[in-house]
Amino acid sequence: MQFKEEHVGMLSQVKWFMGPMDATFKAKLVDITVFQGSNDNSAFTTLFTVDENLHNGWNYYKWETANDYPKYRYYRFYGNSTGACAINEITFTGVETIDNEDASYTCTAKAIIDGTETSLESVDYVGSLTSNLLSLSPRFGTVVGGDELTFTGDNFSADTSLYTITIDGVDCPVSAATSTTVTCTTGSRPGLPETTLEIYIEG
Repeated sequence: MQFKEEHVGMLSQVKWFMGPMDATFKAKLVDITVFQGSNDNSAFTTLFTVDENLHNGWNYYKWETANDYPKYRYYRFYGNSTGACAINEITFTGVETIDNEDASYTCTAKAIIDGTETSLESVDYVGSLTSNLLSLSPRFGTVVGGDELTFTGDNFSADTSLYTITIDGVDCPVSAATSTTVTCTTGSRPGLPETTLEIYIEG
């Protein structure tokens, strides 16, 4: 997996799907196959090794805290024996972000129209102006809705009229907000829509 130049994937979880396998096939991966990250696609750091818990179906590796999340431009499963990378499907959970931890960042926007690239004015990203979501509670609710959900973080707006929150495509009307919390009430969730969370604060 390769991310754009000057970008990294900050991962919280990797999962990989294994088809039916017997003990002989499993032995080709256990303590042999590793998951690695690199920023130059040359020198790789091993992040974990596939162990004896490998099984048919979905397997998981999760980093518990944000301080532990790996941040690399390139990721790969690697094994130095035949069949060591015979994995059916891989899914990353995390975010793609600019590889920069400064309090502010300036980038030049570009528009590409019919193959012609035009540079636009620069855009400044300022950490002190950016809302930061830290947690939500409760973590679970009913499909019939009516659950009060509280988001906690930094740099929120206290003006409830500025918010639009949707969960799985369903509106979650905001009832209260401060600079560190916002509360909304979930709506009915029909069927099995794609799982999404969108919090928009005007301005």
